[in-house]
Amino acid sequence: MKILLVGGTGVLSSAVAETALRRGDSVTMINRGRRPIIEGCCSIVADRHDYLKIADALNGKSFDVVIDFLVFNRDDAIQSYNFFRNKTEQYILVSSCLVYDFSKGGIMREDSPRGLSCWKYSGGKCEAEDVLVEISAESSNCKYTIIRPFVTYGNTRIPYSLAPKHGCDWTMVFRALAGKPIITWDGGRGRCNIMRVEDFCTGLFGLMKNERAYGEAVNVCGDESPCWKDVITALEDAVGIKIPVIDLPKEFVKEHYPQRSEEIDGRSYEVTVSNEKLKRLVPSFRSTITLRDGVAKTVSAYRAKSFQNGVDWVYDVRSDEVANAWYKRMGIRKRCRFVDYLRSYYMNDYLKYINASSCSGVAFRLFRKCLNFGLRRAGGVK
Repeated sequence: MKILLVGGTGVLSSAVAETALRRGDSVTMINRGRRPIIEGCCSIVADRHDYLKIADALNGKSFDVVIDFLVFNRDDAIQSYNFFRNKTEQYILVSSCLVYDFSKGGIMREDSPRGLSCWKYSGGKCEAEDVLVEISAESSNCKYTIIRPFVTYGNTRIPYSLAPKHGCDWTMVFRALAGKPIITWDGGRGRCNIMRVEDFCTGLFGLMKNERAYGEAVNVCGDESPCWKDVITALEDAVGIKIPVIDLPKEFVKEHYPQRSEEIDGRSYEVTVSNEKLKRLVPSFRSTITLRDGVAKTVSAYRAKSFQNGVDWVYDVRSDEVANAWYKRMGIRKRCRFVDYLRSYYMNDYLKYINASSCSGVAFRLFRKCLNFGLRRAGGVK
């Protein structure tokens, strides 16, 4: 099978590429080239909106399936489908279970009410789905399938509600080992379907060239629906330590971490999504990896690869700031500060930590400016 991936280096898309290559499929991916490309894939380095460059690179080529991981709104969907519909038999739009209106409660199925008002991401995905259904009616040679994953994870991601950036999830473990807390809210009761990428791929590949999936939206998610505190327990088992957690009111976390306030709202529901339709369309699909075993695999991968991409200093600083604001409010004589996790680049890492701070005081800004100047003069002090 010839597969084209728009994207290709994220958690899901990397897993799809690796699985396809193991199957003996041909894989071409379009991405910006900012992350290492999986060996064996044909890479087209381009912005996904640079259709002139992509057209030139794909001249004369066609694919059995095109999977677009990078559609986030109506315009993305229109441009992508109209471009690729003449290059493939099946166009797969990667949407999300976050399209559902979780505030309605109950088990979310493909025909459940959509539109999670608290998260712009949700609205964009809804619009993309709707316009794809509309414009695909004009095309007879290309069929669409919409897939809706929920929380998925692999060797580069710990599936937590408020996690570091891609490849830096070991930051959570660094914090725990240093005695600094992981932020949670409202008892960590938020609940959703969580699935390893290996199981996701079983579902996705079963939908490829599956005529029963044409013109359908399908939830591609696992059987387990744990809460966020269950993830912490699984991480404790995998690492072998007690994870310090500071549990706060949701509104307090949003106030002191405004950059991710929509995400915090979206991750706060206790929700379960049905995968019954997926099982009907792909009888071979089933969840095979439990949360406990899956997180253990992630921890092993991080250890084997020297903690992947290192520390997400923005996440570390924001977590410290939220915790410190709470300590101050409650009159607790305790503070989270910089920790030299890597023990080799003290000044460079300290500078990253300082620069990531949201502190806006005049004296602090002057200190940061002087520190930057001094390090540049020194050529980067270790």
